[in-house]
Amino acid sequence: MDKINKSLSPPKVEFIRNLYVVRLQIPHTTISDTFSEFSTFITRYDNANYESIMVSTNKFYAAALAKYNERSIYEDRLAKRGQVSLTEEWNAWAEYLEWETSQPKKKLDVDMACALYERCLLCFGEQARVWEEYVFFALEKSQGPRVKALLKRATRHCPWSGTLWAQYIIALERAYRPFEEVSEIKHRATTTGMLDLGGLEEVLKVNIAWCGFLKRRAFEHDAGEDDFDMAEMGISEAVTGREFRALFFD
Repeated sequence: MDKINKSLSPPKVEFIRNLYVVRLQIPHTTISDTFSEFSTFITRYDNANYESIMVSTNKFYAAALAKYNERSIYEDRLAKRGQVSLTEEWNAWAEYLEWETSQPKKKLDVDMACALYERCLLCFGEQARVWEEYVFFALEKSQGPRVKALLKRATRHCPWSGTLWAQYIIALERAYRPFEEVSEIKHRATTTGMLDLGGLEEVLKVNIAWCGFLKRRAFEHDAGEDDFDMAEMGISEAVTGREFRALFFD
C-alpha cells in the first residue's frame, strides 16, 4: 500500500487487489479488519465497480469467516501461550488437532489441518508424536507429494523415532525410488546412534520396514539373482543384529 500511494498505476492497484482476494480466502484472526481495509481500498481505487466487487468478494470472505468462527474457541486458547503451563498449552494443541482432523469427510479441510500441524510444530517440533500423527494424516489423505518432504524434515527433527524412519522407507518404496536411495535412508537411520535413544522397539520398526522392502524387491517379476542375494544378506544381517537378539532372547 505504501508503494501504491507513492506511485499509483493500474497494474499496482490490481496487484494489491489480488493480494487482498487471496488473503480473504484464508481464515485468520483479523479477517474482519482485512475485509474492512479491502472495502476502503476499493472505494479509493475502483469506486465505480465497488458494489459488484464487494458482492463477489463477500462470498469467499463469508466462508473464511465462518471457518474462523468455528475455530475461535481453540484459537483463543492458543493465544494464551506464555500465560499457561506447558501442559495446558500441549493439551490445547492436542484438542485442537483432534477436532480439526476428525471432521466429517465433506467438511474436512486438509490444507487447514496440515497448516495446524505446521503451527504446532513451531512450538513442539521436538515431539515425535506430532510428526508421526502429521505423517499418518497426510498418508491417509493421499498427500503423496507432501509426505516425502515431510518425512525428511521429521527424521531430521526426531531421528530417534523408528516410526518416522520406517515410514520414510515405505514412502520411498511406494514412490519407486532407486534401491540406493532407500538403502541410504535405512543406513542413515541406524548408523548415527540417535535411533538407539528411542529404545530397541524403535530400531525394530526400522528393520522390519527394511526387511519388508528387501523381500518385496527380491520377488518382483523383473528381479534378478543379485536382488535375491542382496535381500537374503540384508535380512540376515537385520535379524541377527544385537537389537533383535536383545529384544527376543535376552
